[in-house]
Amino acid sequence: MQYLLFMLLSITTANGCGDQNSSAKKSGPLYQYWIHSHEDDGDNFKAYRPKDYDFPVSRGRDGFEIKADGQFIWNRIAPADGNERVPGTWAWEADKVMLATFDEGTHITRLRLTILDVSKE
Repeated sequence: MQYLLFMLLSITTANGCGDQNSSAKKSGPLYQYWIHSHEDDGDNFKAYRPKDYDFPVSRGRDGFEIKADGQFIWNRIAPADGNERVPGTWAWEADKVMLATFDEGTHITRLRLTILDVSKE
């Protein structure tokens, strides 16, 4: 069963850290590995598909894995191409707004994901 995730994504960095270790008690197709499907992006959102989707050839794709236990694994594009795995945590900030937090040693990076829709094709 294939799903398509539509979201708004913003990235911020800051010094210091906050406690974002709580996890939501929700279930469903959101908890899996998602890869950026830039072919499906719109003017105001990014689209992601599950990792087993048959993607067309592309130079590089970022992605992430959302786990129900509060773990968030970000696979961002690395400086020398390829992907860089960055482990972090996530928590619900508001209804349909997830905040993922990554302690990168010298700074904290936060991804704010506004889930617009998770739907079957």
